[in-house]
Amino acid sequence: GCGPKLGVLLPCLPFLQGQGSNPTQPCCNGLETVVKLNPACLCALVNSQLGNRINITLALSLPSLCNLAGVTIDLCN
Repeated sequence: GCGPKLGVLLPCLPFLQGQGSNPTQPCCNGLETVVKLNPACLCALVNSQLGNRINITLALSLPSLCNLAGVTIDLCN
């Protein structure tokens, strides 16, 4: 499952809740890890219960803000 993998994205939560202008390096490192191991887990994050508490627009902007070329988070519908 994705639960354990999403733990590495916990440093992103403040940014995703609008509490910072840019994601932190630990957040970007976590994002890169999830992208390498299981990109589908990003869908799980966006579509999970957390989705109610995070800004989806900010979530979708994470790859570019973290300079992860070629990574996109779509809403996985």
